[in-house]
Amino acid sequence: MENIIKEKAKLRVKMKESRNQLTDQDVLDKSKRIQNLLNSILAKSCYNNYMSYVSIKNEVRTIEIIDNLLKNGNNVSVPVCITETTKLIASQIFHIDELVPTHFGLLEPKSDSIRPVEPESLDLVLVPGLAFDRKGNRLGYGKGYYDGFLTKVSSNTLKIGLAYSFQIINEVPVDSSDVPLDIIVTDKEIITC
Repeated sequence: MENIIKEKAKLRVKMKESRNQLTDQDVLDKSKRIQNLLNSILAKSCYNNYMSYVSIKNEVRTIEIIDNLLKNGNNVSVPVCITETTKLIASQIFHIDELVPTHFGLLEPKSDSIRPVEPESLDLVLVPGLAFDRKGNRLGYGKGYYDGFLTKVSSNTLKIGLAYSFQIINEVPVDSSDVPLDIIVTDKEIITC
């Protein structure tokens, strides 16, 4: 277990460094390609209840995805981190302007605007990460927020990771608390896990 923790820590540093090398234009271009591939999945679905992380720094951009889902009349939730308990809840939003900067530099709804959504009601969850493998394993930021949350969604909920192609590695070190994803969408391909 200690080896896995060390492996994950080393990999996090490496992947953050790689991601930090992206220019703003790289992020925009690659994110647009990822959004187009994701749209090909969404176009074939009849989902209505979505949750998406809200991108920060050089993560795959999700603001446009969230905005499009809202404009198309879907129910959209975003994560809210409860730092005291390292828990994540889903909160419904009606407009992208409801999001404000909070801890960790995250954009979340104002505390008086949180509208909790039951995890089991979500049809699809877009998940961030630093590294992914073709089996659906992901390396998050190390706090366990998403893994804890993903254990509460329905077995029918589609869990999709959004990643740059360089974030796909041969094998992500995992432990028993890690929850695998169903699909990973990169700027080059859709990976069904």
